[in-house]
Amino acid sequence: TDRLKYYEAFDHYHLKDDLSAMADMFALYLNQKLDLYLSILDK
Repeated sequence: TDRLKYYEAFDHYHLKDDLSAMADMFALYLNQKLDLYLSILDK
């Protein structure tokens, strides 16, 4: 994970009351984890 991106997304939410940056970051993280799990199942 990228701590700086997390803090930037949290600041964006706090300052602009906009969750989109955090939602995008969480979605990317979840997709990466799902890809990892699916690749394990393919073996």
